[in-house]
Amino acid sequence: MRNTRLALALIAIMIAMHTKAQHQKPNIILILVDDVGYKSLTCNGGNLYSTPNIDKLAKQGMRFTQCYSSPACSPSRHIILTGKYNFRNYIDWGKMNINEKTIGNMMKKAGYKTGFFGKDQLGSGDKGLKSWGFDAYCIHDPAEILVAKNRYKNPHIYTHGDFLPDSLTLNRYGPDIVSDSLLGFISKNKAEPFFVFYPMILVHKPICPTPDDTAFANWDARNKKSDTSFYSSMMHYTDKKIGELITKLKNVGIDNNTVIIFTGDNGTATKVADHAEDDSIIMGGKQLTAEAGTHVPLIVYWPGTVKAGAVNHDLIDFTDILPTLAGIAKVPTPTNYGTLDGISFFPRLTGKHGTPRNWIFNDYVKQPYIHIHKRWAQTKFYKLYDTSSENPRRLFYNIRTDVNEEHPIANDSLTAEEAVIKQQLLDVITSYVAQGIPIISAPSLSSLTGFSVTLKDTIYQNGGSTVTASGAVWSTKPDPEIPSSSHTSTETLQGPFSTEITGLTPNTTYYIRAYAVNFAGTVYSNQVKFTTLDVPVATKATEINSNKFTANWNAYSGASTYRLDISESPTFTKVGTRIMAEGFDSGIVAPEGWTISSNIKAATSVFGVSSPAIKFTASKQRITTALLSGPAIQLKFWIKGMGTDDTSSLLVEGFDGNDW
Repeated sequence: MRNTRLALALIAIMIAMHTKAQHQKPNIILILVDDVGYKSLTCNGGNLYSTPNIDKLAKQGMRFTQCYSSPACSPSRHIILTGKYNFRNYIDWGKMNINEKTIGNMMKKAGYKTGFFGKDQLGSGDKGLKSWGFDAYCIHDPAEILVAKNRYKNPHIYTHGDFLPDSLTLNRYGPDIVSDSLLGFISKNKAEPFFVFYPMILVHKPICPTPDDTAFANWDARNKKSDTSFYSSMMHYTDKKIGELITKLKNVGIDNNTVIIFTGDNGTATKVADHAEDDSIIMGGKQLTAEAGTHVPLIVYWPGTVKAGAVNHDLIDFTDILPTLAGIAKVPTPTNYGTLDGISFFPRLTGKHGTPRNWIFNDYVKQPYIHIHKRWAQTKFYKLYDTSSENPRRLFYNIRTDVNEEHPIANDSLTAEEAVIKQQLLDVITSYVAQGIPIISAPSLSSLTGFSVTLKDTIYQNGGSTVTASGAVWSTKPDPEIPSSSHTSTETLQGPFSTEITGLTPNTTYYIRAYAVNFAGTVYSNQVKFTTLDVPVATKATEINSNKFTANWNAYSGASTYRLDISESPTFTKVGTRIMAEGFDSGIVAPEGWTISSNIKAATSVFGVSSPAIKFTASKQRITTALLSGPAIQLKFWIKGMGTDDTSSLLVEGFDGNDW
């Protein structure tokens, strides 16, 4: 009897926990599959790959036919995470501002446990993910995206602030490790609401065997070349991981209270087939701004709320995900994240009318400085470009009859209706151009002297509208601005630039910032505080004749150790070791790693074609040449305080062959 009562009590507890789980806020899993375009899925008309689990999600949920991403991985991730178009938040490929607010921050504030599982590609690892609101993570590609690292066999997986040791990843498959971590997160948090961002590693290149292929056992993970014969297997494995996720939700009893949103970050890779039509293979369009590169699948599965088998033809772009998640979580869309661009399609999930879009917009910069910048707006049938790579061109297409955008419609060929649509799209673009502000990195300083400094910085993109001026602004007071402070200007409108600031006062503290100006106003970088050096004072040279001389100077407080170069310019090259016969009245051995400049102009074999670059202490404030074999034509002494920037220097004295 006692055992019976205990069993009944346990059953009651389990029922209570299950009931609590089913009536709490819905769990949300946002899946972002890598490099899978719209037509790669069977449910969207694809006919080359088998995706039964994803198709089942579509059959039991709502399938969207008009969802659009950016054409490449990193820009799309910035958009979907922040709810902003790239001109507001895109710094560089694989680098998101650590101060950005994301869907992770929003969901965590709403009381959700948050997890990030899959490909990171945001550039800040543990520090960034926590700043962006994610409690747990298991990721590939946390920072150095340009460094080739294994994502599939023998993967490099990062979790809890470090990479898993090779002993735990040897002969294992990256997507399996990430999936196992995700399923563990679900088990741990099944009794309370959770939000998961699942940017899958699959099916990004290199295309290679999965554990379901016999070739996997002998596959060399160092082989970074793709073998497209394995693409079908990778698509199947992607679908398999989705199936395992669904099974897990059912096994822990929370499937009916979990929303699954499935989409892709951009079109299918260009080197593999997307689908086939009329016996013709259609290749993928990743990195193309046409339909093949931006049209992606979107499926929302929410048992009991989303009508099974529903098909929605609304225009959707990735900025819409954040406000839609806010609706699902029953929280207001944040008002302190900066300007958000999305329109919630949450009402459409519940059968209400909502506010479907009439157009979508994109400001696409693949990677700064490689001349790929395209800005456009589109309806379901027409598309207007404001830019085309390098040259501004307003190309207008009917994207239903000209899906590959090969035949722009000339103005004199527009119908009356098309003319109205083109103007409406131009108005959309113009409104965003007016909002765009430049994005500037933190400046760096070089060539610091007592009188000058060089500022280097980067305008990462033109912020949606054309930059008209850039440069540096400085003052002895914090937060200098134009026109209250001194400033320089450059002709750089996008990309890296440098500008020299002269006329400064020695031993003075300054504040300096880079700036850029466009139609939206002036934007400043973070400021840098610096102090100019004390100036070493040259004293009269002695023992001057055509074959020998001594230069003298006073010490200064910039450093206790100096480096001296005798040449036409302060080169301070680091090449090798030379033994000097001149200097300090005796022979000097150059420090290891330092060599002499080749810019000396002297008719002498003592210097040869070079001059000394010598390291010495502050007590050595004089240098004397050895006896020259011929008269010096021109010599300049440059002094540099060690511990300050290696490229900076100060002219101490010059000799033109007659006078100092």
